[in-house]
Amino acid sequence: MIVQKVLVVGAGLAGLSAAIALAQRGVQVTIATLDPRAEGTSITITNRAVDAVEALGVLDACLAEGLTPADGKSIFSAVWDGAGNPVPVPTSPIPPTRLPAYIAIYRPDLSRILTDAAEAAGVTIRAGVSFTALEDKGSHVDVAFTDGARDRFDLVVGADGAHSAVRRVIHPGIAPIYTGWMSFRLVLEDGPDGPAGFYTLPAGSGMLATVRLPGNRLYLAAGKQMENRRIDQAEAVALLDTVLAPYSAPLIRAISNRLQDQPKVFARPFDYVLVPSPWHRGRVTVIGDAAHATTPNLASGGSIALEDGVVLAEELEKADSVAGALDAFMARRYARCAMVVETSLAMMRRADDGDPAGNAALRAQAMAELVKPY
Repeated sequence: MIVQKVLVVGAGLAGLSAAIALAQRGVQVTIATLDPRAEGTSITITNRAVDAVEALGVLDACLAEGLTPADGKSIFSAVWDGAGNPVPVPTSPIPPTRLPAYIAIYRPDLSRILTDAAEAAGVTIRAGVSFTALEDKGSHVDVAFTDGARDRFDLVVGADGAHSAVRRVIHPGIAPIYTGWMSFRLVLEDGPDGPAGFYTLPAGSGMLATVRLPGNRLYLAAGKQMENRRIDQAEAVALLDTVLAPYSAPLIRAISNRLQDQPKVFARPFDYVLVPSPWHRGRVTVIGDAAHATTPNLASGGSIALEDGVVLAEELEKADSVAGALDAFMARRYARCAMVVETSLAMMRRADDGDPAGNAALRAQAMAELVKPY
């Protein structure tokens, strides 16, 4: 192995994936994260990301904590109109493997599974700590931490999200771009009955995603075009209620009725980032959302982040230099990840214009690529 000691900044999906995959190969890995707690709702591990969680040794745990399709179909196979009537959709391809097409899982549960696996593999997790300086010396990177400590690493991996501090060091000037849409997400305990899937309104005037989770939880994700600003909890609930109002489907009306209980609603801007190739500078690189944050239209952002960590470890194991490994990583990752960002953004814009047929064609084309091995 060409690296013996690696710092991963961030404990999200990409960071934990990279840390586990590297530690499995005998690398001494430290994760520095300001907040190790996973806040969030649901994530769907789609396409070949299911292969990635198997490679990380956590497939059984994810299957135990998540739900998989009983019919083997794509997550995009269940589509309903605003009244709850089924909408015919083209068949989306699924990976030709023995593994499930996707795993729907509560995001904090997935984070716990990955964190446990990282610690079991020997990864050191330094919570509440970030860095104040990264100095690439050519043969190593000197790192100063916020707690006053200093250390030396063979490689620094920035997996610290769309607002990445590592990216600001090696790619100054690249920042998230707001799409004009705000997302609203929640998980209801003891979720109401009704068919989960995608609920759509005519001419691109709205779409909701609902997913069943273990423990009779129900996940809902919606979007609203509006200015980018901070939204408190009470306003988030009120805004989500206005988004749900045009839908008469029984499941959506039941969710709307539950809003009077003031459930936790996560309101976040739909931002995107795509760092031009290469993502690395010397012995510092970014992966995951730090390199390619995307809108959710392909339900693949978390999946490609999981893939990133596995592929990075594979290339570091095969190469005879860090530069060679990072170049090989880019050769495998850039086109795939750029396709997800660009297609998701195009789908969001087509939804604005009311082009469901065009969106279906874009999705089918993208899925045909994403079912291929990473």
